[in-house]
Amino acid sequence: MKIIVLFLVVFSSLVFPQSEAHISIDEKTQKDMLIGLCERTSFEHESFSHWFTKEYDEYIVSKEELDPLKELISEFDIKIVMGTWCSDSRREVPRFYKVLDTLGYPEEKIVIIAVDRTKIDKDGATETLNIELVPTFIISLYGDEVGRIIESPEESLEKDLKAIITP
Repeated sequence: MKIIVLFLVVFSSLVFPQSEAHISIDEKTQKDMLIGLCERTSFEHESFSHWFTKEYDEYIVSKEELDPLKELISEFDIKIVMGTWCSDSRREVPRFYKVLDTLGYPEEKIVIIAVDRTKIDKDGATETLNIELVPTFIISLYGDEVGRIIESPEESLEKDLKAIITP
């Protein structure tokens, strides 16, 4: 019986991985910040939900820019490197989520890595990503990076994403 219980505990942790982000205190502001691998639910914490919800709700998606992407987007993988301490991340990440939601992009394909002010996460997941500014949205196809949106879009999130995904 003990073996079955142990197996179920181990199996469930593999099948349903938990978010690995943790909350640290930002030495500069003395406010909470996320560090590590996150999930969208990480932004439901009271320290982050006010800015996430506000930016998400207020952003108006340009749906006509997204029409050509609807059939293509699910082939791509998206990695977001952000800092909850960073005003650009607090603005662009919720907006990017709204764009992805509008496209029906599968949430389980999004990897979010929250970094500290030195652009480092607790597990070293960003070491090989050459992150200089946050947020950085990394778009990949079959494991190969095809483009990035860095810090803020050149035109709009929709137009920049369209330029990356469509040739």
